[in-house]
Amino acid sequence: MHVGRSINRLERGNMLTMDEVRYFASQLLKNDNKLFVMDESEMSRIVVLQNNQKMTNRMID
Repeated sequence: MHVGRSINRLERGNMLTMDEVRYFASQLLKNDNKLFVMDESEMSRIVVLQNNQKMTNRMID
């Protein structure tokens, strides 16, 4: 996200697209079978990955 000190260094256009974020997450999933996609937020451009060996009860609204 374009927040914090990055605002002083980067333009909003430097943010990854949601497709790029999903692609990066998919590459992590290919290399680590302990992870799965728990949730995602298009507006925030995030994908939340969960470790299925250390389950936590978290929710993004």
